[in-house]
Amino acid sequence: MGSLCAFISEPILSTGGIIVPPYGYFRRARELCDERGMLLVLDEAQTGFGRSGTVFVCESDGIVRAAVAASTRVRGRGLLAGLELVEDRETKAPADALGQAMTQECFERGLSMNIVRSGRIANCLRLAPPLIATEEEIDLGLEIMDASLRTVLAAAPA
Repeated sequence: MGSLCAFISEPILSTGGIIVPPYGYFRRARELCDERGMLLVLDEAQTGFGRSGTVFVCESDGIVRAAVAASTRVRGRGLLAGLELVEDRETKAPADALGQAMTQECFERGLSMNIVRSGRIANCLRLAPPLIATEEEIDLGLEIMDASLRTVLAAAPA
């Protein structure tokens, strides 16, 4: 086996429920890649073109990447966010049933959204609105989510 040629990563792990690495993570990755003569390639298919608050996530970390791949608790950056539903804030036990009920309630109110599954766990609502969404549409989506969560929580057994 020869030497490694590239480090390829999503700057924010979107399919895992919008997992944001610590600030400076990719700056350090860039340094390590430079030391080893490796390329740094970021897959910004989910995070690019403004969804993270900057055109590309790497801009907020102040790094230069070799290439960007791009296709057509609350956590995230900019318009890309994840809402993790838990049974208990201390243990962070996943609230899978709540997530499923909230998704259904949102759908019935006109908002199509999905839950990110990680193995058997299905408790993170991934928010990645289209880049052409207006501020009013974003507000409406959040209002529907708020009303849906309140409805589902009110109907849940104590």
